[in-house]
Amino acid sequence: MAPSPDKWFIRDEVAMPAHPDPFLLAQIRQLIAQDLRAASSHDDLMRRLAAKGFGLRDSDDGPMLTTLPHGRDIGPLH
Repeated sequence: MAPSPDKWFIRDEVAMPAHPDPFLLAQIRQLIAQDLRAASSHDDLMRRLAAKGFGLRDSDDGPMLTTLPHGRDIGPLH
């Protein structure tokens, strides 16, 4: 039996905290560190991050790490 449709998108309804968990952000930065070093271009970096479920967007504070496909902010890249 398939789950009811209202359960399929429950993840979309979870709000990200105003201030990211420093431990979680450090773990994510560690996970993508090799990709940041190895990327040969911005497009290459975006592909590498997308393969791991992350993206980047410009913000007033510099590059912001986001979730994919929803584009929710996780925290600043640096």
